[in-house]
Amino acid sequence: MAKKLYGTDPDQVPTNADLGTMAYQDSANVVIDGGSARIDAARPASNNTARAELELYASGNAPTYIINNSDRAAAGQHIAEFRGQWDGTTVARMVVAAGTDTTNKDDGVLSFWTASAGTVAKAAEFTSGGNLAFPNGQGIDFSASEGSGASSSLLDDYEEGTWTCVLTPSSGFTPTSNSATGRYVKVGDLVFVTANPKMTTPASLGSYSANNINYSLKVNGLPYNVGDYSVQGRSAPVIGVASNIGYTSGDTLAGHGSEGTDGISIFCNRSNGATRRSPTLYASANANFHLSFTYKV
Repeated sequence: MAKKLYGTDPDQVPTNADLGTMAYQDSANVVIDGGSARIDAARPASNNTARAELELYASGNAPTYIINNSDRAAAGQHIAEFRGQWDGTTVARMVVAAGTDTTNKDDGVLSFWTASAGTVAKAAEFTSGGNLAFPNGQGIDFSASEGSGASSSLLDDYEEGTWTCVLTPSSGFTPTSNSATGRYVKVGDLVFVTANPKMTTPASLGSYSANNINYSLKVNGLPYNVGDYSVQGRSAPVIGVASNIGYTSGDTLAGHGSEGTDGISIFCNRSNGATRRSPTLYASANANFHLSFTYKV
């Protein structure tokens, strides 16, 4: 049975000063100690319907409210908490905390905390901007529907942005105007990038050789380093339209990510299966191509 508070004025919102004048239904189960009130229910011998309840009831066409009002001074300080305890040990919390505007005091966050082995830690938070944020390394768990080969079903990261793509030869000469802005999206540990690598070659290509793998091209500046080949295998870029980058008929302009670096090697696969070689470049030219690349970090 619910335990209900009654005051002398049915429209009155009780304050601490009023508590001494309140009357209670089944008052033996209501305990007031200083600023705290507790409603007890007889603990059942087995799991049945016996429980303690606090009911707010509006007889008219109106809502009920629980208002927690606290004049905290600093950002992040807790304004209100709802705690769940398992036989006296807190196992979960829901927290309303002050936001960052300590002058107007008009923003806040709502966070959820859970316990593992007795340690309560933040699990997720709705920011003052309305976004759902997770602590580093945590996210949305899809393990309930994972396949038999899954190693992880936790979506723990998403970001998008720009990266500075720098195109250079492995050796031979120093280019100019060789940077461009690319875009990237990262989901978990998978990164997808696009760019239009470019460079202006000088009047002399120096010792550059178009028939030697040591003179392949490099695209540097990836937003994250390329991961371990032994774990994920080697990722290859998709290369589209190219300008002022030549290769022998039958060869293919190709490449792969360079493990542990922020770079991609660009070269020519030869049609006869021979050792790959660098593409042909031309003096005083604007060499460029379209690029997309997906890799794991």
